[in-house]
Amino acid sequence: MLRLAPLVLLLWLGACATGLPVRTEHVPSYRFESATSFAFVSEEPLLMKRADAEVSPLIEPALRAAIVRGFEAKGYLKAPRENADLAVAFTVGSREKVDLTPWGPYGPTWRRYYWWYWDPFYDDVETYTEGTLAIDVFDAKSLEPVWHGFTAMRLYGDGDLSRLVGPAVDAILAKYPARGQVPASK
Repeated sequence: MLRLAPLVLLLWLGACATGLPVRTEHVPSYRFESATSFAFVSEEPLLMKRADAEVSPLIEPALRAAIVRGFEAKGYLKAPRENADLAVAFTVGSREKVDLTPWGPYGPTWRRYYWWYWDPFYDDVETYTEGTLAIDVFDAKSLEPVWHGFTAMRLYGDGDLSRLVGPAVDAILAKYPARGQVPASK
């Protein structure tokens, strides 16, 4: 039994290390290795005015701080917009999603009897909120897009979303090249 404990711990740590699913795209012809500084496309606070939006504008400062930390950890310097090599923008959002799991006649409730009929098939229907974060990097001089990173995660409950900002930004920027490097090819 004691011999299995390290294996179970290793598997558990491996499962925790998988992180969020991230998709990225980049312009292969852009010279990422020559960029040394970044700034936000706009330093003005975002106004999230969609009536159906479930993302609080109170997470914007946490997003900006996490993005600055992420780029500085990669070796980039934050600069005024007019002197920067890269311009960074981000987009946040949420939407309701539906998962349908058809169990067929041999699911967890193999035979469901209703008072008026027998239902041999059973489907699980689950609705949840999915939060999304996209970070876009532009050439600061031409404002042409050069890199895009995106992740989405299931949001549970009405908890504080700002605690999710750091892991989401870190997962996306882990795919961004360090200063002096080029993005990995797919």
